[in-house]
Amino acid sequence: MRNTATYTRLSILCAILFLAVLGSFLIRQQVAKSRHYAQLLSEAQWMNQHDSLFTTDSVMLRVVRHYDHWWHPDSTRMKAYYLLGCAYRDMGEAPAAIHYYNIATEQADTTAKDCDFATLFRIYGQMAVIYEQQNMPEDVLEAWVSYSKNALKAKDTLNHILGIERQGIAYYQMNDTANVFRLTKEAHQLYLCNNYIQQAARAYSPVIYIHLKNGHYKEARVLMNEFRENSGLFDIQGNVLEGNQLFYEYKGLYHLGLHHADSAEYFYRKLINSPYKYEAYRGLLSVYSLNKNTDSIVKYSKLTDNALLLWATQRQADAVIQSSAMYKYERHRNKAELEAKDAQISHQIIMLLVAFLIVVCLVAYLCYEHIRKSQLQQEIEFRKLLEEHTNKENEYHRQRIALAEMEHKYEKLQEQISNTNSNNIELQGTLREMQMKITDQRKLINSYRHEVMEKEEEIMKEPIVCQFKTMANKTIDSNIPRTRDWDRLISIYKRYFPHIYAHMKISELSTQEMHSAILTHLGATTTDLVILLNTSKNTISNAKSGANQKLFGQKGAPELAANLKKCAYFE
Repeated sequence: MRNTATYTRLSILCAILFLAVLGSFLIRQQVAKSRHYAQLLSEAQWMNQHDSLFTTDSVMLRVVRHYDHWWHPDSTRMKAYYLLGCAYRDMGEAPAAIHYYNIATEQADTTAKDCDFATLFRIYGQMAVIYEQQNMPEDVLEAWVSYSKNALKAKDTLNHILGIERQGIAYYQMNDTANVFRLTKEAHQLYLCNNYIQQAARAYSPVIYIHLKNGHYKEARVLMNEFRENSGLFDIQGNVLEGNQLFYEYKGLYHLGLHHADSAEYFYRKLINSPYKYEAYRGLLSVYSLNKNTDSIVKYSKLTDNALLLWATQRQADAVIQSSAMYKYERHRNKAELEAKDAQISHQIIMLLVAFLIVVCLVAYLCYEHIRKSQLQQEIEFRKLLEEHTNKENEYHRQRIALAEMEHKYEKLQEQISNTNSNNIELQGTLREMQMKITDQRKLINSYRHEVMEKEEEIMKEPIVCQFKTMANKTIDSNIPRTRDWDRLISIYKRYFPHIYAHMKISELSTQEMHSAILTHLGATTTDLVILLNTSKNTISNAKSGANQKLFGQKGAPELAANLKKCAYFE
């Protein structure tokens, strides 16, 4: 028994020891593995920073698989995907590079305090460069906007301004010169404010070219002089440094525009030994066309065509764009397949929902048609009422003018009789006849006013107006008006006073101003308005004052009621 117990204890101890050794081995292995991949990631980062080309994606694929887990920091996952994209960039696989750059940006939690904005804005910069190579200006612009925004968050002022400058170049590719000028000016000012003198001068490059193309040679000369003096891109002899020879084309265009053929030829010939052969041959062709040198025109026409053909064969933007589109399609295909499986499971539910939506849409359409026809009919009726009222108002003013003329003639005739002390029976008869006509005319005018008074009495008897009166009574427990109540009130009001309602619409009264004006015209007090509009006296006063200002050009709330009354009586 004692031996058995001893063997048991030894077995347990051996098992514990084995597990401890195994655990220690696994921990050491995991630590070694983590260090190994951290070393690989660090080496890849060093290679990218020192412009060493990646020749394979195998290492970075393993690094990404290692770090693509939730327990690794977001910044590390982002960096791994970013460097994998750089590997594909160096291998000339633009769609794959863009794909992994996009995944890298998705790893960043931009709301976190420790977000690696420095790496994030560099990713957008790499994306912008690839899009530029593929002649995709809209995507270029989007990438540079993100670049600039994240550089600012990383507190990298220089790259923030560079992003703004590059946005202007993207707009140039889209022929949006207004935004080119705006962004170039903004970048130039920011460079100067931060004492980046050389960068400020270099930012003018696209603006110079636009001025030259538009024939603004004076403006171009000023900017070219600043570019030459402050850009730092010229050697002691005044020659442009390698990689910036396009400035010679600017000089050529400038002198060509001023018909300085010899100077233009000089600068275009300096451009020949640069990567810009097409621009050089094209410029020389323009020079010799200006001089009408037939042999040189033929020669440089061929050279221009050959250079253009070479440039075209080197760029296969269309093929790359198609490849990028296919790649994006593949990228989303897995997601679509998962969604298709879910769709199969819930197919019947979806069909029922579709049928329900069709019924709802049909009902909604029928309701819409009914409302539309009803509104159209109401609009026709309103226009008819407005036309009748306008004719009546015009007739009223004509009668007023006629009355004024009669009264004037009557006064003159009275004055004539008084001055001559005449008892001429004929003149006295004429005077009496005119007095009768004036009396009749006044009766006719008063009939118009009486008609308005009848309208005011009739509208006050309308059920909706009575309902508003009831709601304004604080002693009665009633609700404030609802939307449909206001609609009914406005509908009644526009029927009785179409001209005032039309004036309110043309004057663009706000909803509160219109409600206040209508209720004021119907005799509501400020206290009534406070209850009906469920707001304060100060707000009501402002609404009435605003309505008075818009309708009649007068400030102040108290005069609104009198002005509406005058308007109702054609005054």
